[in-house]
Amino acid sequence: MRRYLERPTVDAFLDAVAFAGQMIALDQVRAAWREPSALRLMSVGDVAGHLFLVLRRVGKHLERPPAITPTAQEDADAATWTWLRIVDEDDLNEPEHRQVRLDGAHVADWGWEAVNDAYDRRSSNVAGLLRQACPAEIQLSNLRISFPAYLATRIVEMLVHTDDLGCSVGLAPTAPVAPMAIAIDTLIDAARLTHGDLPVLRALARPDRAPNSISVF
Repeated sequence: MRRYLERPTVDAFLDAVAFAGQMIALDQVRAAWREPSALRLMSVGDVAGHLFLVLRRVGKHLERPPAITPTAQEDADAATWTWLRIVDEDDLNEPEHRQVRLDGAHVADWGWEAVNDAYDRRSSNVAGLLRQACPAEIQLSNLRISFPAYLATRIVEMLVHTDDLGCSVGLAPTAPVAPMAIAIDTLIDAARLTHGDLPVLRALARPDRAPNSISVF
């Protein structure tokens, strides 16, 4: 599986952050804040709130890097990230998915202006921290993951949910090239691990032979 150099991944992440911030700031998003989004059981504001939380969590890892415990398992590859997949409707009732919705709704309750301002401030803060220094790795639960690989997963989150936000208000802006390349590479590698190489090959080249879905989320 691919490994990403730290600085290009940092720069791509910041591009993805800026792209998401531009979407949140749009008048169309403000006007539709309380309306249903393209995602089941989430409003437009909830999706924007989730994007803010993705950014804030990255900042938390930079502000207070946790100590790596000796028993933590090493797995530096972004493709092996535990993606919260939705295979069928019942998966939306899983505790992890419910928590994502609750957290996004909590932020959305601040209102569009407050979330937009908070996102801008957090973007500047995280950019400053990233340009100073990055940890080699971080620990999540009992998993050690390289920081560039972790950022690759956050790029996926940023671009996927920015697209969710755009679709919710009838827009499809073009994402920056560098984060899009990292997101697509990460998702393809994750799909290979989840579904196997042949189904992915068929999905890309012979869709008539492919399974109905090879989703990673």
